[in-house]
Amino acid sequence: MRIQVLPAPLRADRAAGAPSRRAQGTGQGVSIMHAIRQVTCLSVVLAVTAAGQAQDPWFDTFNCYQTGSGLIGQGGWDGWYHDPNANGLVTDEQYLSYPNSVKVADASDLCQYLAGYETGQWTIRAWHYVPAPLSASTYFIVNNEYDPDSRTAQWAIELNFRPDGTVIDDFRAHTPRPIAFNGWAEIRIEVDLDANVQATYYNGELVSEGTWAVRGGAVAIANFDLFSNGPIAFFDDLSLARAGVVCEQIKSLKQKVNEKKQQIKLKLKSTMDPQKLLHWVAQQGCRVVDLVTNARGKAKATVKGLVGHVDSVVAECPVPGRGCSQTCPDKTSCSVSGCTAEEKPICRCLNNEQGPAQCRCE
Repeated sequence: MRIQVLPAPLRADRAAGAPSRRAQGTGQGVSIMHAIRQVTCLSVVLAVTAAGQAQDPWFDTFNCYQTGSGLIGQGGWDGWYHDPNANGLVTDEQYLSYPNSVKVADASDLCQYLAGYETGQWTIRAWHYVPAPLSASTYFIVNNEYDPDSRTAQWAIELNFRPDGTVIDDFRAHTPRPIAFNGWAEIRIEVDLDANVQATYYNGELVSEGTWAVRGGAVAIANFDLFSNGPIAFFDDLSLARAGVVCEQIKSLKQKVNEKKQQIKLKLKSTMDPQKLLHWVAQQGCRVVDLVTNARGKAKATVKGLVGHVDSVVAECPVPGRGCSQTCPDKTSCSVSGCTAEEKPICRCLNNEQGPAQCRCE
């Protein structure tokens, strides 16, 4: 992503349905739902396993980046084909979740490469703010193939926000929808990679549906592209999550801050299924802390090196096809040696493990 010159921008009056300037003529070619609460400092890849492994959930709220900084080089963001001149601005000029969003304008062409999303059902969400009036088209793009090093890509979605005040799908039969100028509106794309189909919504209204890999290439989710083409637009709270299951609510959260020891003690009580994994995101440093609820729906942890309260929590539901192959046996039948005086033998079926449920000390 270090190319020096971008192709010429699009004409504002180009024909409806024509691909963007990067899609023209190239011919080339990552159930789970995040419940994001109090999203004040979320800007990390959530992963039960290491970030970047296949089919981990992903989201970015831009809130842990320095306001006024360029987005390229932060959180996995880069310019199209490594272009350093395609930057966008982390800004508090507009935001959905406090305090930041990302502003695209002029030559902004920001990419988030997502590897390994090749099967399953997924929901893509992005919140979009378009100031009126529009002098040219601006875009939200999802690539089903993207390799910046070989300079190859293929386009699955190209939502075109046009100067006539409508948003259309450049590659499919569609229903033009009015742009919600000067306010936040949700872009939502429901993707079934197993069936190679999609449905795209803007501001709650269906824009298009049909084949996902409509221009050919891999049936995958490979890259998000926030492309300005000149006009100003803002994006916030982008996410990629497994479709179909919505996590339940957190019942209570207690936090005890010890400034002298530079640590926070967290205690959680959840209404959720005990087998679900909870991720806590601490404000300072944007660190991710994993907490696993026990069989009583409770969890606790000590976060060292931080001062101040945890502002955000993301709950991850078990993923179909991953984790335990059977339900936990009755708790009374669970016994394991080696537990400390503070621990009890508990049957656990964590969603980041393979095989049957196991007894362990907690």
